[in-house]
Amino acid sequence: PCVSVSGIHATRPPSHASGASSSSMGELFDQQQKLISILSAPPVEIPSFDGNPLQYYPFIRAFEENVVKVVADEGSRLARLAKYCTGKAGALVQGCLIMDSREGYSRAMELLRERFGNPFTISHAWVDKVTSSSIIKFNDGLAIRQLADDLRVCHITLAAIGALGEINSLTSLQRII
Repeated sequence: PCVSVSGIHATRPPSHASGASSSSMGELFDQQQKLISILSAPPVEIPSFDGNPLQYYPFIRAFEENVVKVVADEGSRLARLAKYCTGKAGALVQGCLIMDSREGYSRAMELLRERFGNPFTISHAWVDKVTSSSIIKFNDGLAIRQLADDLRVCHITLAAIGALGEINSLTSLQRII
């Protein structure tokens, strides 16, 4: 069968090919299909990261999916990391640009994780966000919806990093209400 994506055509090799060559042809076809899908997908905008711990995981996931999985060269990964990091995060990454690219990329990711991706830092930032909001009037639907959305994302994030106990304390719950 023939597959067409954005004017690029690929044809699966015949299934009657013999043994090892059939397997390698099938793998080559699968790699070709993956490349076609990557090239034909609309570009993804990776958000910049300024060091806000609340944005650490969304940024890292976007960076991993759209840079790390696609770009093999660590020097190019480091250059892209420097491009997307601003503020405090950018300052940390900038210091790694003078290092060997492999060491610099590894060190930059390590520094970002230590400084902004620490579960304690993230859980503390989320608890502060959902407990320090101003008093919401009962008829302010938009503010109630925003608090509900923040609580939902807070719960998902804290559950993912194993820190749900931080928000489940009586003190935190009283501050939210």
